[in-house]
This record gives sequence, structure tokens and C-alpha cells, in this order.
Amino acid sequence: MLPGHTMRIAHFVSGFPVLSETFVLDEIQAFAKEGFDNIVVSLRPAQKGREDPLVDLPEDRSAKDLNLVKVLYPDRALTPLGSVEISCREENPKRKSLASIQFELIASGFRFPWELPKLLITASRIGRCADSLEKLGIDHCHAHFAHYPADLAWGCSRLLGVTCSCNAHSYDLWNYQAHKRQRVQAADQVFPISHLNRQHLLQYLPEKSDSGEKILVIHCGIHLENYPFNPEDSKEPEEPPILLGVGRLVDTKGFADLILAGKKLARQGIRHEIQIIGEGPERLNLEKLAAQDSHEWSTVRFFGALPRSLVRQHQQRASLAVQPCCPGKNGLDGIPVVLMEAMALGTPVISTRFAGIPELIEHRHEGLLAEPASPSQLEEAIGNVLS
Repeated sequence: MLPGHTMRIAHFVSGFPVLSETFVLDEIQAFAKEGFDNIVVSLRPAQKGREDPLVDLPEDRSAKDLNLVKVLYPDRALTPLGSVEISCREENPKRKSLASIQFELIASGFRFPWELPKLLITASRIGRCADSLEKLGIDHCHAHFAHYPADLAWGCSRLLGVTCSCNAHSYDLWNYQAHKRQRVQAADQVFPISHLNRQHLLQYLPEKSDSGEKILVIHCGIHLENYPFNPEDSKEPEEPPILLGVGRLVDTKGFADLILAGKKLARQGIRHEIQIIGEGPERLNLEKLAAQDSHEWSTVRFFGALPRSLVRQHQQRASLAVQPCCPGKNGLDGIPVVLMEAMALGTPVISTRFAGIPELIEHRHEGLLAEPASPSQLEEAIGNVLS
């Protein structure tokens, strides 16, 4: 890198900005604090009428905080395969041809035909996306997720002849199989968020490769100054006690188990209020479940998606933070950042022995763990704390 040159990172994401993906903004801001310029590439187009992504940034962020040079959205009209050529700034032996990159990506989908349509879309976007990044002077491509964002980052890096890396969280790693081996082997570095994910990724590397340098666990984290510790015994007790669940409303978050556990607690005479913050496809099912055989001693309130500042207020007031993650159609969970936030604030936590959660919480030390998809065990753990 030339002296005085400011390194420019292209960050590949599924959508931008996404309220439930605060960790993405945290990571981009961390790059900014190190002096990097940042460009975001979003696979999903901007919502109609909301083409300026800065309008949707949380109130505690700004383009200046993120050193955000530009946000690129894909064309709504797909580009015919092989129809884009990029103008090279200089000769680079690391560059690969667009046709070979697209062929490799699409061919990987023949064994996984349900993934092929999105692979075709991703392949069609590589040329124009790389051309835009070339003009912006990109030095490195980094994908915040290990599926289609990583495929687009991989393709652009090969076409531009720059380095590439990706994170590996949960559903993005476990639910998508096409091109996974090639993507992992071609990346300069892969950053799984748990040791469980790292063990999974190792199978895709050649036996004699230096996996210690290439696959490096980096747990998600939080800024502790934003979560001042307030121990439980110094709080005014809420009446009734508040059981707080925060996350996208998908089956793997296990909020149905929390509601069922609440019904069991009510039948035992333990009054409480369940508060669920988040939006998602399971909301209607969860509302119906909460209404079935309802009990006056178990109230369930849905708050929808909230800004981080309001989520933090709920976390501070909660008697318990409950994240009953479990297997489901949405794949595995990672290590929920909301558990870290609650623990930092001094709010007791209950979760499950699922995915990478035991790497954060040891049972009866940092919190309590139940078996996943077990409302009875969850009810027992909550009851032990509340009683």
C-alpha cells in the first residue's frame, strides 16, 4: 500500500441498514475508527421512496461515524451473464475472467438446485458491482455473512484482484451449501463468531492448510460504555416481574417456548409479564399462541422492532432476559448479542444449550441454561429465579 493511502473496504451485506443487525454497524464503525474508508454493497435494493440509506440509520449513527463513502444497491434489472467488462486501472495477474468466475459460481449450484436461482442472480451482478468498486478504488472485499454476500464479495475480489474475507454467523453458514467449499478455500481469512462454527469450517480446508491463520474466531461484542452495569440487587423490583425476549421473530429464537413456559408458570401461581421486542414472519403465530388458553397471571406484550436506545431501557428494567434459542427452519443461531447486552447491564439471563451459547454462558455461573425446545425446563429455570 502506498504511503498516505487510505485503505478502502467494501462491506457486503444482505440489506442495509437492518435494525436487527446492529453488529454490522458496529463492525463498520470499528473499521472507521481505524481510519479506513467504507463502502457498503447491499444485495437487496433500497425500499421504494427510501433510496437514501442514511435516512434509516439509527439515531446514534451517522455517515461520518462510519466513514461511509457510498452505499451501492444492485440494479433491479439483471445483467446478462458475461456482458460486463471492467476497465482495469493496471495489469494485475491476480485478476480472473468474469466468465470463469460466473461459471464456477453457477456450477456449484447444480447439486443444490433450490439455491441455483439466487446464485444466478448473484453471478449476474458481479460484473457491474466490481466495475463500480473499481472506480471507487476498493482495496479489500469483506462479507458480513457467509452466504450470498460472501459469494458476491468473492466474485468481485477475483475480478478486481484484491483480497477477500468473510464472517460466519449462523443461518448464513449452516443453511447454504452451494459454493461453500470454494468460498472458504478462496478467502484470505474467515471469521466465525464461535468455536462451533470454526470446527464446522475446518472440514472445507485441505488437511495440510494453516487453518490457525486462515480461520480465526472473533466473537461479536458490545461497547461496554453504552451498557453501564447495574446489579440486580440495586434495582427496584418490577411487579409483576418482566421476562424479556429480544430478537427477530423466527422459529430459532424460541419465543414460542417462552410463551408456553409462561403459561406453565401462571398455572403454578407465579405472576409475570412477557415482553417480546422484534419483528418477523412468526409474529402472527406467536400472537395466536399467546391468546390460546390465556391466563391473567401471564401477560404477553409485543413491542415490534425498536431502536437500540429503547431496547436498552427495556433490558435495564427487565427482571430476566430470556433467549430460548432452538433448532428450526431458520437454521442455527450464533451467540445472541442481546445476551451480552443484558449481562453487561446486570440483568440475569436464561438461555439454552444451543449453537455457540455455551461459549458465553456456563450454567449456574453467568446464567442458567435449559435444553433447547423444552418449555418445561425453561419454566423450571425461570421459576427457580422468580421464586
